[in-house]
Amino acid sequence: MLVTLLRQSSRLVDWKDCDHNEMKKFLGLSICMGIKKLPKISDYWSQNILYKNPGPSSVMSRNRLELLLQCWHFADTYYHLSPGGDRLLRVKRLVDLNTKRNRILTHLANV
Repeated sequence: MLVTLLRQSSRLVDWKDCDHNEMKKFLGLSICMGIKKLPKISDYWSQNILYKNPGPSSVMSRNRLELLLQCWHFADTYYHLSPGGDRLLRVKRLVDLNTKRNRILTHLANV
């Protein structure tokens, strides 16, 4: 059994599970942040006239986004990669799912 001890000052102590709607917001913000790149994540919430962008702050707080980023994993982190192992192991299921979906969409487009 894996037990994680958290300090009282940790933000994870007050963790609230995210729902489907919040994950959609998180992924949407991540995509937008990939399109419009700024030097730091905190710049998306900045009031500085150079970076001011009302979008992210109206969707989710910066602290919540950073907490979700910190906890978001594609694979169980309990299993460690062995030296010389597959470096893409952590995202392999996501890549396989995307490949399968693309094959289906390509097949449907050709029908």
